[in-house]
Amino acid sequence: MNTFIDRGELVRLDRSRFALPQTDPGIVKAVSEGGTLTCMSALKLAGVAVLDDSIVHVRRPPCRRRGRDWADGVTECGLPPRRQTPPIISTAATQSAPHTYWPDHPLDGIDAALRVACTNHSDEELAVVLDSMLYNRIRTRAELHELLDGHSKRSARLVALANAGSESVLESIVRHRLTSRGVSVRTQIHIPSLGRIDMLVGRSLLLETDGYAFHADRETFREDRRRDRIAVALGYSVIRLSWEHVLGTWSQTVADISSIISTRRHLRRPREHPPARIPAPPITRAC
Repeated sequence: MNTFIDRGELVRLDRSRFALPQTDPGIVKAVSEGGTLTCMSALKLAGVAVLDDSIVHVRRPPCRRRGRDWADGVTECGLPPRRQTPPIISTAATQSAPHTYWPDHPLDGIDAALRVACTNHSDEELAVVLDSMLYNRIRTRAELHELLDGHSKRSARLVALANAGSESVLESIVRHRLTSRGVSVRTQIHIPSLGRIDMLVGRSLLLETDGYAFHADRETFREDRRRDRIAVALGYSVIRLSWEHVLGTWSQTVADISSIISTRRHLRRPREHPPARIPAPPITRAC
């Protein structure tokens, strides 16, 4: 065994367990810490969008918690209360995702990880997760309700409010924050002459979330500005939101949105078509 380790073909996790070099680093760190990868880290590994993936989320059996500190970049996630026994959902999709919290398993299944996340994280973080699970068809709303039945009233409320149309983490955050303030937000609305819009408030306030990865190239930048120009010509108000606007200066951002709503400008009825382009007058030369 030491020969395989020396050649880099195996990685030692603990006294009795080893991993291949291509094993996910989060699983390696979790097992090395005497625990199981769970919560947001396990959900991200399963293809679910999460708000913050810089921390490795681990759970340990009670017998392994004493006298051992966590490594940097690792946080412990507590299990749901014992009275909240997770149900078994009779669908083919859930058979490969066990609900049981095995003490020596390196990775929690999606359903087990979600229940841990609902126990340890905020409404906003869970809104991102639930939106992603619905949008990517990882779970249906009915399956989420059944899975989290009895977990908490908060979980049931968040599942009911989750939006299957939110395409990005940034969009889920903005939608959650505005709806929490009583603002009605519609997502992924198709508008003639504009195409699909991230969010619409009232009749005419358009909110576009610009994640850097999808809006960094010059062609996308030009197309975004062309759509903004047409939207303004139609009578819409347009606000583009970046990560900094949402996670850095949200108080100013929400103040700007609120000023439009308080003056009822978001209820103005836009035109159905952009105004016709007026030809420029002919140039006359002086004799």
